[in-house]
Amino acid sequence: NHEPVVLHYARPLAPTVTVRSDCDHLVVFDGPDDAIAVEPQSGPPDGLTLRPEVATSGTPLRRTMTISWPTPSDTTM
Repeated sequence: NHEPVVLHYARPLAPTVTVRSDCDHLVVFDGPDDAIAVEPQSGPPDGLTLRPEVATSGTPLRRTMTISWPTPSDTTM
């Protein structure tokens, strides 16, 4: 899955937060009532068995994650 995760909040400042990643797995943890975590994962927990990727100095394993939210001027459009 490469779709972004969009978190919706009932607040005027940054009512949505979008998390994008080039990882194909995400862990969303919402254990505490006042917090949430979105963690991109480069593969499933048993990924070394299913799809091994070897990282070396010549072929590093790089992943990206972007967190964005609308600015106040974006929310008035």
